[in-house]
Amino acid sequence: MSVTGSPAAVPAEARGQFLGSKREYWHILSRDALLLIATLGLYRFWVSTEVRQYLWSHTELGGEQLEYTGDALELLVGFLVLLAVLGPLVAVFAVLSLLTGNYAVATLASYAPVILVVPLSVLALYQARRYRVNHTIFRGLRFHQTGSAWIYALRMSLWLIVNFFTFGLSYPWARASLERYKMRHTFYGDVQGSFVGSGWPLFRRGFIPWLILLGPVVVMFFMLGANAEGATEAQVQELAGAFLDRSGIWLLVAGAVIYPIFHATVLRWRIAGMRFGTLGFSSGFSTWRVCKAYYKFFALLVLIGIVATIAAVAVQRKIVPAWPLGTSVVIEFIGVMLLVIAYFVVATMGTFAYQGTVRFDVWRLIVESSTLRGLDQIDRAKVHAGHAARHAGRIGAALNLGGF
Repeated sequence: MSVTGSPAAVPAEARGQFLGSKREYWHILSRDALLLIATLGLYRFWVSTEVRQYLWSHTELGGEQLEYTGDALELLVGFLVLLAVLGPLVAVFAVLSLLTGNYAVATLASYAPVILVVPLSVLALYQARRYRVNHTIFRGLRFHQTGSAWIYALRMSLWLIVNFFTFGLSYPWARASLERYKMRHTFYGDVQGSFVGSGWPLFRRGFIPWLILLGPVVVMFFMLGANAEGATEAQVQELAGAFLDRSGIWLLVAGAVIYPIFHATVLRWRIAGMRFGTLGFSSGFSTWRVCKAYYKFFALLVLIGIVATIAAVAVQRKIVPAWPLGTSVVIEFIGVMLLVIAYFVVATMGTFAYQGTVRFDVWRLIVESSTLRGLDQIDRAKVHAGHAARHAGRIGAALNLGGF
């Protein structure tokens, strides 16, 4: 390795180790939760930065710790740039929806901002990953990501269409294609990444979960088509409503059980397929431990929902009747602000419940069960001459989309 002052050569194989503790992590979350609520969500850029810095700095691979150098102010600037671009567009659509006399045009204008969010979110996924990668350092050498977010978004959109018409059966090949694109444009110094995983192994492991989750929905869909033949319009609407209700309940209940199992399968498959030159990875973590993290999160969500419902009923019955509505603009404003704060409290509790269960537990589980083979590749890595700007992708990262 040609970097000045680089550490001594590392063994060809090493295990990961996580040095953090859940108590420290929850302390960070509880402190940040108060600041997030007090700033009505504006502090979230500092929250995401502090969380990553903690997880990165407490992750040890081959005796060396990761480092995250992201800047919360950069994310804030990226968010403001996004608002400056989207704000006028939203205003134009709002004016069109009010001034036009055509109902179809008004409807389209009112939904246009929501429609715009979909492609922007896909673009933001790749840009957010670029920002995280560009701000990750290992053994004094920085990772970086190249490639086009537009090309990635196009590939992802095409695969989404294919997945829709195949009822999700093409997902393994879609995921493999997207992982290949991401890893092909990911570098550790001058060492290019790659992804060697294929769709067939993931298909074989994921077919049974797919059959359990979507099989009944597909059967109900075709039964709907068969029963709708010769039925009146009212009967068709009744059948469609029953299909949506039953399929929705099944997907919610079965998905809560099946998704953690499938997610653990995908994680192991992704990790095993990652390469940086001759450096490879594997992680044999327990599926049950991933499921346990998700089930704890679901239980906390239910608890938060129960508490929020009880509080809402109490406010509706005790406080709202006694609230002097309409007496002054100040009173009305205070009421609105209290409602907004209540929303942020509930949203923050749900978000941090996920951070403290799924995010922390799965990260620790992956790190502690990881094996790195061919780690001597790191010694041969050099600084990349055409290193991309570290702030690249900050607009997408400001939306905080995607995983770690």
